[in-house]
Amino acid sequence: MTTIPGWNYDKPTEKALIAEFAKTMGTDPARNMWAMLCRQLGLAQPVSRLDDLIAVSDAMIELGDTVRVAGRGARIRLITYRALHAPVLAPPDPPRSHRAPAAGRAAAPGAHR
Repeated sequence: MTTIPGWNYDKPTEKALIAEFAKTMGTDPARNMWAMLCRQLGLAQPVSRLDDLIAVSDAMIELGDTVRVAGRGARIRLITYRALHAPVLAPPDPPRSHRAPAAGRAAAPGAHR
């Protein structure tokens, strides 16, 4: 299973999510609900893209009742994985006035180095 380096957080999969839902509603109802939502969303199974898994969990939330709670839990897990997996952004470049002059050019009078 794919994990995030340094976090040891498994990438959520369709199989794992259905297994979690099965704890609440039973195996067959969980599989059937997942398949129905995938058909409604036009997604082929197995669903593997993170954004598609989130879309299915969002559709579950819309169903309400116990399914809403399970869908919200799945959504939290999925967006947490996405947030932890996102690349860390490099700090922005310093303002131009703080950069060293380009090679072969003299610094303007009063420019910071």
